[in-house]
Amino acid sequence: MQQVFGRERTLIIRPGLVVGPHDPTDRFTYWPVRVARGGEILAPQKPEAAIQVIDVRDLAAFTIKLIEENASGIFNVTGPDYELTIGKLLEVSKQVSGSDANFRWAPLEFLKQHNVEEWSDMPTWVPDIEENQGFARMNISKAMQAGLKFRSLEETIRDTLEWVKTRPPGHEWRAGLTAEREAEVLAALKEK
Repeated sequence: MQQVFGRERTLIIRPGLVVGPHDPTDRFTYWPVRVARGGEILAPQKPEAAIQVIDVRDLAAFTIKLIEENASGIFNVTGPDYELTIGKLLEVSKQVSGSDANFRWAPLEFLKQHNVEEWSDMPTWVPDIEENQGFARMNISKAMQAGLKFRSLEETIRDTLEWVKTRPPGHEWRAGLTAEREAEVLAALKEK
């Protein structure tokens, strides 16, 4: 793009995982909904595994701001402005929904042995291993200096849960484990 239009006339936004109400992918939505259901929940690897997400409303506001300012350059646009972990996402989902969720953290090797896939069966998460280090730790300082702002994780989760209530009955989930598959894997984890 920059070669075609020139550096001074090109704005490139590189969003991370876009989340929030009206997200049809379920890559984030799965977790707040699953946690709200409560009970024993299969959780991936370890609570301190880093993740990055950006609420679609924050992404949109920042993009419009840059366009109105006639900005140019390349911006990594994800968040939040602190290191978010899968454990924090699950705990905040529990607090917001008021559920009785109990998280069962499954080791990476166990998940592999039971064909539980990152990103699809366990959405939002990729294994916290050396080869994935850049995936959930994108440098967003340039976007923050340009005015990227974040709503709270609580607000994103709350609004996502409210939106899910408007979905038609029998919605087919695109990401996450079915209740039956999760129960099967949890039973195997207990036997371990």
